[in-house]
Amino acid sequence: RVRAPGMAVGYHNERGEMVGPEGFHDGWYYPGEVASFDEDGYLYIRGRAADLIRRNGTAVFPSEIEEVLLSHPAVWEAAVLGMPEGAESQEVVAVVALRQPVPQGELMRHCMERLPSVKRPGRIWRATTLPKLTSGKLAIARLRTLVAAAGAAHPLRTAPPTRASR
Repeated sequence: RVRAPGMAVGYHNERGEMVGPEGFHDGWYYPGEVASFDEDGYLYIRGRAADLIRRNGTAVFPSEIEEVLLSHPAVWEAAVLGMPEGAESQEVVAVVALRQPVPQGELMRHCMERLPSVKRPGRIWRATTLPKLTSGKLAIARLRTLVAAAGAAHPLRTAPPTRASR
């Protein structure tokens, strides 16, 4: 959490209306990051609480799985989402853009060798590129919509990056 003189108490939209004050409480701003300290006092940010995937009662951070996927030489971009699977659980779904083709199942084997079973993706989708916002950040809401709409189709089709998002 953060507190400083002159700290904002919320956000304003383009019409000047106050929106998003839910992260501000008693003069503190809570950005929604989940972090921990190690035994030497170093702070490690594990991910955003809003991105946390709940799988069979276990908390799964997408960044850990994305790092494993990005460690494969054929993977150019990776994103991991939690998609609804039952009333209280989510399926771990990965979407990757590749530098080069890989044999079917190779990325899943790569994950199996490096991740515990609860963190392994249930599905790995291939995309031509991952959708981005004009800021260059991943468009998670758009990606979630594409994954939900794609059903069993493979590969996932996404629009090429625009000039502004490159």
